Amino acid sequence: MPVATSMIDIPTVKKATKATLTVEISGTDIKNSWPVWIFPQPKPKLKKGITITDSLYDKLSDIYYPVKSSDNKTGGVLVTDDVVVAVENLKENRNVLLLARNFIDLIDASASMSWWGKNNQTGTAVAEHPAFGDFPHGGYLSPAMYRLTKRSMPLTEGYRPVDKLMVGSGRMVGSGPGYHMYAFETKVGSSNLFVTTLDLLSGLPEANYLLDCFINYAASEDFNPKGSVELNAIGDAWGSRANLNKICNGFQEITETAKTGIFNTFAGSLKTHYCRGTDGTSQVVWETQPVNKDLDPAQVYTFTWLAGTGYTSEPPAGFALYLNDKKLLTFGITMTSETWESADGSCTLEYQVENVSGQDSSGFMKLTVPASRLKPGEASVLKVIGSNSNSNRWFAVYTT
Repeated sequence: MPVATSMIDIPTVKKATKATLTVEISGTDIKNSWPVWIFPQPKPKLKKGITITDSLYDKLSDIYYPVKSSDNKTGGVLVTDDVVVAVENLKENRNVLLLARNFIDLIDASASMSWWGKNNQTGTAVAEHPAFGDFPHGGYLSPAMYRLTKRSMPLTEGYRPVDKLMVGSGRMVGSGPGYHMYAFETKVGSSNLFVTTLDLLSGLPEANYLLDCFINYAASEDFNPKGSVELNAIGDAWGSRANLNKICNGFQEITETAKTGIFNTFAGSLKTHYCRGTDGTSQVVWETQPVNKDLDPAQVYTFTWLAGTGYTSEPPAGFALYLNDKKLLTFGITMTSETWESADGSCTLEYQVENVSGQDSSGFMKLTVPASRLKPGEASVLKVIGSNSNSNRWFAVYTT
């Protein structure tokens, strides 16, 4: 129960400053203190030649007076979170700062204070590099960065030539211990590319400050990477992941899930939302993308999403599929492509298996329903509930 409140005037600083916050009860020797970092506000006017994409305009408008990117993709630096746009601008010989949030092979790798078990983040090295400006790090993951380290990129063979600026170690999905990156830079043809997976769009003071450091660096003459990768290689890798989002109109947002994790799939390591056939209550619920406004109710409509099933050695279990809270059909675990129908034959669920690994499979699920069951221009809700079978067999929805 709070016994008092206090207002603190944060001093204005010109650079990141470490301070000490002390609280004491007057007339006693009771007091406590905590180290804190104070960060200055970025200057609202971006340097000439820095533009941003529409996808970031609203978020960055809270910090800067940003300039939107025009169709003329020449010169300057583009700041974007869209890998497709990044590749297009690299082709036009433009420098790019990519805030990687989707479509690239990302893993959960947040800082953890737990000592009883290792996670995907067990140590991180930060290069002494002008990109970080005077952001405090000391060559390792400092407390000032804890809230920014949520996701990272596995350091796979294809990224070996890049200049690695922030590298962590930890448990890699499906391959034991390994390394991953929070930031790197590289030449791509005659362009320069800077990529970070740090959470710099949260609005936190440290996020705004480090984002400003990266933007200013990308617009400076110091932005001159030594490493190099081929445009075709990076474009193909990123483009294939981005295309998944265009294909998967059956997924927009998870609204409820029994469990989450990172699983290996045919499309790489993906965030996983899954349920099991344990007690009849384990479920995954998600929204689809909106259907067309001019949807013809006399036709059929197909939703597609990334899915997986697994644990075949467990007792048999079924999974019930619902559309907008109406049960359509029940399907099971399979290692081969299969199709299920509703009792009246009006709805079908096709599972197109793309990969089998041990007891698990992954691929595309395609649900075809009468368009009359859908509301034109609106999203639908899909739900899968595991049966009461005391089984650890599972169904999963994967997100890029």
